[in-house]
Amino acid sequence: MKNEAALGHLARTVEPEERVLFKDFAWQWHETYVKANNREIEQKTKESYLRIHLVPFFGDMYIDSIVRRDVEEFKAVEVRAGQSPASINHYLKCLQKLFQCALEWELVANNPVRGVPRLKASTNKWQFLDFEEMWKFMKAVPPKWRPLFLCAFRTGLRQGEILALRWQDVDWKRRMIMVRHSLSNGQLCPTKSYTNREVPIANDLFEMLFSIQNNDSAFVFPAGDGGPLHRKTLQRPLATANKQSGVKRIRFHDTRHSFASQLIMVNVSVRTIQELLGHADLAMTMRYAHLVPRSKQEAIEQLESLGTNQGCGEFVASSEQ
Repeated sequence: MKNEAALGHLARTVEPEERVLFKDFAWQWHETYVKANNREIEQKTKESYLRIHLVPFFGDMYIDSIVRRDVEEFKAVEVRAGQSPASINHYLKCLQKLFQCALEWELVANNPVRGVPRLKASTNKWQFLDFEEMWKFMKAVPPKWRPLFLCAFRTGLRQGEILALRWQDVDWKRRMIMVRHSLSNGQLCPTKSYTNREVPIANDLFEMLFSIQNNDSAFVFPAGDGGPLHRKTLQRPLATANKQSGVKRIRFHDTRHSFASQLIMVNVSVRTIQELLGHADLAMTMRYAHLVPRSKQEAIEQLESLGTNQGCGEFVASSEQ
């Protein structure tokens, strides 16, 4: 705490005419850093965090005078306002990045957000469908939309990545889908992780894509005018399938969770699933590892069976005598 106090004192020695209000720096940061380094959807998200939450609280404070206690007070205000723990953690992540830039730009002496405990947020708000549930769901999807939903279940692509999928991204010879773009506000943009990846095409998906490939659009799943579909267009077929399938209700993004969960069910390695999903961080993929405990039990049983075949059973028996 002494070091933090000393650094805070050092920050306060900046001449008054050189000091910057949080609100002034926040919008400068958004204009110069966020717009240059973030995708459009991320720019809009951070803009809303600043405008609705961060600037109203910190705006009239000098950025070099903000300390950890102020950040904790911000958390308390947001909790009292009814914001969810997950949302507050997102605001803190944005705030920490803002202060990291201020530190690198030599406007502050330390980052007061670093080390501030995040709120415990529920991680069980998403659903996944197992193999049987998926097919019940697919039968309830209106026929026109089945290729798109099968693609979602069989590839784990994000919604924006599916909407951005073009025929040039389908390698028929190698049976691969090249995930190169995502669709945001009708525009092609980089994927969430800013990296391209390849996803093999399952046999049933291959046949379905082959049957619809003669459309007149560059997009695999086009709108009526041949351009890209809007996200809202998928709401009706999703609602229909949710209502008529008789299985648990899902969001579109839960098709991605279903893809990963089903791979876990057949003992695919977490590292392989990470590559297929395009997760930059393995920790993101590890949340699926606990979904099917039976997979772990089967792995141990296979190990035990191997040991018995190699004579380990006799060793155990002799040890018990």
